[in-house]
Amino acid sequence: MAWGPLGWKPVAFSEVERFPCAVLAHHYPDVPNLGDMTKIVGVPHRRRRVFLVGHLGDWRPPVAVLFEPHGLRRDTSQGRKTRHVFPCLTRRGATAYDDRTPYVLEKTGVRIATPKEWERLFGFPDDYTLVPYRGKPVADSPRYKALGNSIAVPVMWWIGERIQKWENMYADG
Repeated sequence: MAWGPLGWKPVAFSEVERFPCAVLAHHYPDVPNLGDMTKIVGVPHRRRRVFLVGHLGDWRPPVAVLFEPHGLRRDTSQGRKTRHVFPCLTRRGATAYDDRTPYVLEKTGVRIATPKEWERLFGFPDDYTLVPYRGKPVADSPRYKALGNSIAVPVMWWIGERIQKWENMYADG
């Protein structure tokens, strides 16, 4: 989803969960799903995301892809802004810090964000996960799970765009 606008095409996926497999098959019918990653690159999948970018022979292109130049300086006083953390309204109360479930505060009260709102938060088009599943309309629960298992489209787009910039620079000589 994130790298399509760059003109890149997926060659394979590695997904084991049934509903995310259905979403991928719906949107990318010609791309094979290789299944369990541990049976393929022997590395188990974890919830934490680690992005690795490599380049044969030269360490500078991957560093330039993953890090902004001002972030590589040793002087941390310049270019960094203090982040403010704000309390979120969660099931634990208005002062709890919880990023696991998006809630929406409305005039009528508090509600859990809909799958469409989650899709928007993750950078997917509306109803991206609203695909046929087992011959009937899909329930919300698998949609939430599929989105929670995904990687935010803007993050992957940013990485892909920076890879593409370096590819273009090297292609031009």
